[in-house]
Amino acid sequence: MKKICVMGCGYVGLVSGAGLAQFGNYVTCFDIDKNRIEKLRNGIMPIYEPGLQELVEENSRAGRLDFADDLSEALNNCDAVFIAVQTPQDVDGNANLEYLYKAAEDIANSTAGNPVVVIKSTVPVGTAKEVAGRINDKFEERNLGYIAEVVSNPEFLIEGKAVKTFLEPDRIVIGCRQDEKVCTLMKDLYSKPADEGRELIVCSNETAETIKYAANSFLAMKISFINQMALLCGETGADIDTVAKALGSDSRINPRFLNPGPGYGGSCFPKDTKALVRTAEKYGVDMSLVREADDSNERHKEILAGKIAAIMNKNGVSNLAVWGLSFKAGTGDLRNSPAIAMVKSLYAKGLHIKAYDPKAMKEAEHLFKNNNFNIELSADMYKTLEGAEALLVATEWECFRESDISKVASSMKGNLIFDYRNILDPIRVKSEGMKYYGVGRRYETD
Repeated sequence: MKKICVMGCGYVGLVSGAGLAQFGNYVTCFDIDKNRIEKLRNGIMPIYEPGLQELVEENSRAGRLDFADDLSEALNNCDAVFIAVQTPQDVDGNANLEYLYKAAEDIANSTAGNPVVVIKSTVPVGTAKEVAGRINDKFEERNLGYIAEVVSNPEFLIEGKAVKTFLEPDRIVIGCRQDEKVCTLMKDLYSKPADEGRELIVCSNETAETIKYAANSFLAMKISFINQMALLCGETGADIDTVAKALGSDSRINPRFLNPGPGYGGSCFPKDTKALVRTAEKYGVDMSLVREADDSNERHKEILAGKIAAIMNKNGVSNLAVWGLSFKAGTGDLRNSPAIAMVKSLYAKGLHIKAYDPKAMKEAEHLFKNNNFNIELSADMYKTLEGAEALLVATEWECFRESDISKVASSMKGNLIFDYRNILDPIRVKSEGMKYYGVGRRYETD
């Protein structure tokens, strides 16, 4: 059993720490937030993620997972320390590495040994080399005589399915110098999924760092493409559901990420596309496809919001109910949520909005209050419809997909349905006397 320290008990760090413990390692998750550590020790999760609480509780009971707010204690006798701190976007679109560098400095100042440093955070190419240099400078100041080994081990977690995607990954990328001891250690940490046939890709740090940005940017382009096709279908009378099905049936393309909607969001795609474009610019490479995917995604949200406002204005109504605020189903994360972007845009256009989300109500209340948005929040999905003249389905939660359309029709004052996740049955909606508007669907109201 290897001993691991994970720095950061946020989304990536907590899932990774619990997952590594499940693989049979002894893990101590460290965070500077003492209140967060105390809650975790008491089984209170700081984020909503299906299966995470059960995974944390199981490994805590088994003695494989612990939490600490003292870094020296957490690093004691560690074989490896994983850095899983945030790398947010700065004002220029670059990745802000301030927290990462601070974590590396803290490791160098606090460790009594020389654990392998593993970067789990998403970082631009060249970051591992920079981190190694900074740690070695500190080691030299302390006269420790160590040479730091830094590994790039990017995460590929899918919010809402993070536990499953960590425990059953498509691939595990390990970027490091061709040091046999380090490579063996990393393979040992992931021996359980490797034994199950999961692919381990061992490469250079620079290659591993590039893989993460390439993967997220490619998926972002795929989403922007299908959304542009949906807009075209909406104008020509073609049906985007059938188009997407035909595209996804092609083995070269596959059906994942071909679901039209209001655009991508979350903590990764918007940030990583911009960071890749900025990194490429530094090397004189024009990532025009990625840049356009990002620009298209921003325009798409405003186009859809504009359609809602125009149709409601044409019908002389202004009260809008919104189902869904998180950026996708399965998470309470509001970061870069297309639902939030549309709500803000529609609020600015003068609409009266009442909203509901199964998991993001506290976050939404805090967000709207801090930004002085007078948006009413409802504790029940059907009560949200009372007095509403239109409904926007903005997140693909299963409870919305399985909603009682008759109850929707009887609860609303008006009859406009904007199904911007294409999860409702348009024929069923129209049979209740409602007007249906999806994203590029054949059955949209004229």
